[in-house]
Amino acid sequence: MKIVKSAFGLECATLSYLSLPYLFFFMGTLQFWFGIPATLIVLFAIWKDLPHIPAINNTPKLQTDWRHWVNPGMTFLIVLVWVGLSGSGGYGFQNGDYLKHNAVLHDLIVNSWPVRYAPSPTHPGHSSILVYYVAYYLPAAVAGKIWGWVGANRFLFLWTLLGVWLAVRWFQELTDRRSFWMALIFVLAGGLDFLGNYALTSRFFQIGEHAEWWAAFAQYSSNSAALYWVPHQTIAAWLLTGLLLYRWRHRPLATGSIFLLALGCLWAPFVCIGLAPFVLALAIRKKWRGLNSFQDLIAAPVIVLVVFFYIHATDYSIPHMWAWQMFPWASHWRNYCWFYVLEFMVYVIFLTRERLTRDDLDPWIWRVTLAVLIVLPLYRAGLMSDLTMRASLPSLFILWIFVGGMLARGWSSFRTDLRYKLLFITFSIGSLTGFSEIARALIYPYGGEPPSERSVVTVPHLRDWEAPQYQGSEDSFFARTLAKPSSLGGQPNAG
Repeated sequence: MKIVKSAFGLECATLSYLSLPYLFFFMGTLQFWFGIPATLIVLFAIWKDLPHIPAINNTPKLQTDWRHWVNPGMTFLIVLVWVGLSGSGGYGFQNGDYLKHNAVLHDLIVNSWPVRYAPSPTHPGHSSILVYYVAYYLPAAVAGKIWGWVGANRFLFLWTLLGVWLAVRWFQELTDRRSFWMALIFVLAGGLDFLGNYALTSRFFQIGEHAEWWAAFAQYSSNSAALYWVPHQTIAAWLLTGLLLYRWRHRPLATGSIFLLALGCLWAPFVCIGLAPFVLALAIRKKWRGLNSFQDLIAAPVIVLVVFFYIHATDYSIPHMWAWQMFPWASHWRNYCWFYVLEFMVYVIFLTRERLTRDDLDPWIWRVTLAVLIVLPLYRAGLMSDLTMRASLPSLFILWIFVGGMLARGWSSFRTDLRYKLLFITFSIGSLTGFSEIARALIYPYGGEPPSERSVVTVPHLRDWEAPQYQGSEDSFFARTLAKPSSLGGQPNAG
């Protein structure tokens, strides 16, 4: 196995980023008799995980040559602009999902935890609690309790910036390229939605449009679309996948892999479903060695059980069915065929031979990636096929690692090798989707400030089809047994 310099600092920062919300959730939401032990268990699990990180044999000397800082500086600038246009913290145009993002953040700031709501039109007859994947919002909500709504949004922007920076660094680490060009590839990565729109509608989408839904039955989001619409799930997907692949590549044991999967539960449960096959494959390839660790046997079950009871408190029943039950094959066969070809198979054609040169990546990674991307669109869960969109994020992250690596390695042969020319053209067409998402922030004006707190609705006053998804029962096991008592909130804002 190829060994490269350890990413000790990157792994520590990623573990801390993913774990911090759990400390706030356990201490702020759970009864002290359970919250304090759960917090100590997570802290001890993190401490136990760190000794397994490969030691750095040769500490590099501090670089004084300015040329050494060009790639890190340009990478940070690209990430800063990308996040600065995303809508996070009020910077950039906020897409439709930010109505919900702002509501969840606001309610976490102004109410005690767990957030309890008085009876409302979307949850009549009895009070309810906020039930959602809140990990992304919690650090900013804590900041908001100190500095208010504007301070919370400023913190959320920095929190998002840090998470995306770590994700891009994992992308560079796993492609073995530190160049800022890899950051640009990551920002623009996406399927060939431009051609898909034309194939099914006989029109090309306009720059600034959200072009992901051309296949109707499902979508595989470009990196920019995922970040600009669902940062609360996307960042966790990138970080968990990057960290898992790094450990697969450099650790002899499977220690901590189940713990990593558990850390994703409060961030994005659907992402965990998409990551689970990789954890299973890793455990099999490592012959199950190392899974008897404290973090895997004790900490992971504690996290999973708490989050399970919390999410299970919701009254909402997620709609689910086979894709062909809503979109019959006989009338939508062109949608299915074009979706598979243009979203990822066109890249697979280029990568089939190229991946064999990656002796540092287990071939099982490639096989599991393909299997997940093929199977996911066949089953719908959620109003908008959320399972397909979110559970695919880990596999898409891996796909872009292979694509980015091939683009980087083929640059020297670009003029002589037709494969690399065709891949570059294919990727350029795919990049139009991400570019369109970024362009929307430039086309639609915004004030550069968070939305007025008065304009933010509370969760019970979201749209009728949306609000019930984020409310849970006061009679649930979580609310009655594990959660702290708290006062009712969630009244609509004045004005």
